[in-house]
Amino acid sequence: MQMPVRKAAVEVERRIFLAILNGFRIKIRYASINSGKEEWRWLLPHALGHNGGRWHVRAWCEKNGDFRDFTLSRIGEVEWGREATELPAKDKDWETWVTLKVSPHKDLTAEQRKAVERDFAMTGGALKLKVRKAMEGYLRDRLGLAMADGKLPVRLLEIR
Repeated sequence: MQMPVRKAAVEVERRIFLAILNGFRIKIRYASINSGKEEWRWLLPHALGHNGGRWHVRAWCEKNGDFRDFTLSRIGEVEWGREATELPAKDKDWETWVTLKVSPHKDLTAEQRKAVERDFAMTGGALKLKVRKAMEGYLRDRLGLAMADGKLPVRLLEIR
């Protein structure tokens, strides 16, 4: 099976890593799916996260005034800030861990539930998965689960 590669430019990866390591404020040219625009933003990055398919940088976004995830492969350029800068607040969603209890869907037959339990190595009919709150949506998406608010994940692709 071939999966599409979602790779950032080496220079983007390098500068993001160094910005996290040194506490640098950076300016990125970012192609946002939410806004549909490509624009420059100032970030204070503090962590990297992988959702099983792509890398994200977790950062304080000055434009939005909160912590956001930025997909590395959507970053076109990175410019250095002038100095190291401390985060304006704690990233509570990054520091908080949640445990999701996943079980076979209620509409499955008993035999189907058994197969799912075996497939996912569930104990007692459930699987507990510990994840940072900031990464919970990505885990739900990867497992094809509804989001915490009941909405289905946004799909970026379709097969025609």
